[in-house]
Amino acid sequence: MSRRRLNRKDSNGESTRSPSFQRIRLSGSTIPRAPPRSGSNLADIIEKYGPTCAEGIHAFSSMKNECDDTVDHAYMNAETSLFHLRIGPNYKKTKTKAPSRNALCDLISCDFIHAETFLDNAKNAFNLPNIPGVTDVDTGLEYVPPMFVVNSWLPTKDHGAFSNGRIEKPSYIVVMVFAISEWVLEELKDIEKASPGVRLFAEWCRVSDTDPDFKGRFKAIGIVEDIESLGIPGFITKFNGKPALISKSGTFSRHENYIELSTNIHMWQYIARKGLVTLLPHFPRFVVNVGFTIEGRSDEDLPEVLLGGCRMIRIDPSKAVADGVHDDDGVGEGEEGSNDQRDSQKVKELNTEIGRLSMNGKQGSQKLAK
Repeated sequence: MSRRRLNRKDSNGESTRSPSFQRIRLSGSTIPRAPPRSGSNLADIIEKYGPTCAEGIHAFSSMKNECDDTVDHAYMNAETSLFHLRIGPNYKKTKTKAPSRNALCDLISCDFIHAETFLDNAKNAFNLPNIPGVTDVDTGLEYVPPMFVVNSWLPTKDHGAFSNGRIEKPSYIVVMVFAISEWVLEELKDIEKASPGVRLFAEWCRVSDTDPDFKGRFKAIGIVEDIESLGIPGFITKFNGKPALISKSGTFSRHENYIELSTNIHMWQYIARKGLVTLLPHFPRFVVNVGFTIEGRSDEDLPEVLLGGCRMIRIDPSKAVADGVHDDDGVGEGEEGSNDQRDSQKVKELNTEIGRLSMNGKQGSQKLAK
């Protein structure tokens, strides 16, 4: 089976090629989810139902505090109360913020790879989740699908202040897949009576492919825990927890059962890119909460609510799964089939290990992280 390269042009009209990915991996196969703590209610649920079914996804979201965060290079659902978001009335005058209520979406999976190219569509590198009762539900609104994907391309090194962020470069690619939460599905049944955060998200889904200004109300927020004790330069710490509007660097796309927001961080202002690259070698010491919301600009939009979030636990960039680039349109004979089988087996092993570790405690959790 062959894959074609996509020929594109950058902002200067120069032709750039979009190399294909060597492998199509199963979503969630490149980095483990933090397992439940031994003896917890979450451990009982995961042992009974498994981690990748509807019951498991909802349990990981509602019982996130029962995950074992002593593991390294893993992820879990973010604690929404860490994210202080806009509230009304009259935010423009008061500038008042408060902890977010429960997120609009539950985290299904997170992936972390190192590639020589950008990822225009998550499906070009991953088989996205197919979970009955989660990814196939009818939201009641044709423009609000059951899944939401955030696909971010991070620079691997400093390319300088005048780098053209539209020309493809090596990237750390982080793909987070979310599903609409059960309480949001209930509110979507009567959108006129839904809470402001749900209405705002639904409107963003409806118009973002034709209204770039509304699309640009998407915000990303990064919070490094205990940042004061980590010896990070002041020009970086002052941005901790500050939202960043994803406007020109964001690309909105609509698919059969999901919406995707791709973020090209190579296009961000130089000081933001420089700060991120400076932090990369220190990521194995950090616990980073990444969250997303839609910016509310009037009282009828407020309070803002976290769209979804991921707590990334001491992620080591050197452990990022590497994906090379094809030198031609072909792939190795039998490569795709064998890769699919290996990834499928890897996910099965991870799921089995998570269930086992939920009963065996910290010693087993550390083994999973190796």
